[in-house]
Amino acid sequence: MTGATARIERNDAQRQRLRAEQLKVTRERRDAAASLAADGLYDRVLDEPETQALLGLLDLALGARVPTSRKVTASGSAHGVRLTLRPFEGSTTVKTVYGRLHLSGVTLEVSS
Repeated sequence: MTGATARIERNDAQRQRLRAEQLKVTRERRDAAASLAADGLYDRVLDEPETQALLGLLDLALGARVPTSRKVTASGSAHGVRLTLRPFEGSTTVKTVYGRLHLSGVTLEVSS
């Protein structure tokens, strides 16, 4: 049995609110990423937006790993900021509002 398709209702006010929220989140991530590049990752506690930016950059970098000389170098970029993971003897610790992020065998470099 075939019938007419249901009518789709547009809610322009809701769409505008969602778009405004998307733009706000993008701005916050861009600002947080710029803060990471300007202030570095160490000797401070990253706030929530900076932590989210770092985790996003870390995800991109780990997804783009390239083996070089039996060690792995990786980098990822977003919002005009690049995170590079370099081989490191020991452990790297970054303090965040959620606690400490420990990474074994790599050091992190952030640049714009």
